[in-house]
Amino acid sequence: MILHTDIPTRAQIDWLLASRNPSSVSVYLETDPASTGTAERIELKNLAAEAARHLNDLGAAGPDVAEIGAAFADLADDEAFWRCQARSLAAFATPDALTTFRLPNRLVNLVEVSDRFHLKPLLRSVTFPQVAFVLALAQNSVRLLEVVADLEPAEVAVPDLPASAADAVGLSSIKGRAPRRKIQGSEGQKVRLHQYSRQIDRALRPLLNGLDVPLTLSATDDVASYGVVDEIARRVWLSGGRVLAVRHDDVPGGNSVAAILRYPL
Repeated sequence: MILHTDIPTRAQIDWLLASRNPSSVSVYLETDPASTGTAERIELKNLAAEAARHLNDLGAAGPDVAEIGAAFADLADDEAFWRCQARSLAAFATPDALTTFRLPNRLVNLVEVSDRFHLKPLLRSVTFPQVAFVLALAQNSVRLLEVVADLEPAEVAVPDLPASAADAVGLSSIKGRAPRRKIQGSEGQKVRLHQYSRQIDRALRPLLNGLDVPLTLSATDDVASYGVVDEIARRVWLSGGRVLAVRHDDVPGGNSVAAILRYPL
């Protein structure tokens, strides 16, 4: 099962923090990705009714209360929207707009009415990654898996992802010894694995571009030897981390790379 999430970007958080309106409603609703959405839609209507009572008690203008109520009613009636949920829904409404985010972490049902949005529950979803991807890579197969807490890993459909190294270069196998132009033998196989990796990279970029979530490579030795340690070192260096190049025997566990992390995994 895949969680349908849309975690707010930093720019969206900035906008929510800066927003000011005398009739600002913040709603947090627990959702179930396996649900049809019926119970959640009923609960949203209940929370919207509670928000309307708070607005009336605070002396909000009648047309403003009506606009906010209509926005929540429209959301509750959107059947397609409720078929694709995560674990929580955050909704922020003013008389002018309604903004929603589907979140992977579990939040309790809550309504807040003020002159600004209540964002404390939302901030946890952007403080720690709530989801990760694993690229399972071998010569004869490649899969992208989405991993979230409490659920089995789910395969993600990626358009234009090659089925195998041979598929990527239009051959039945890349292990043949017969020369093909100047590509043959082990060197030819290495070239084709590079081509395979580049096709995978091109296929993944549109899907993962802009997502600030971990991507873990799980690969067989023949394809994992394409500068993965170099890429790790590059990212650590550019993000302000410290890179130490040591002898293999000095690396803990006898691995190719080790890390001291700021936060536990």
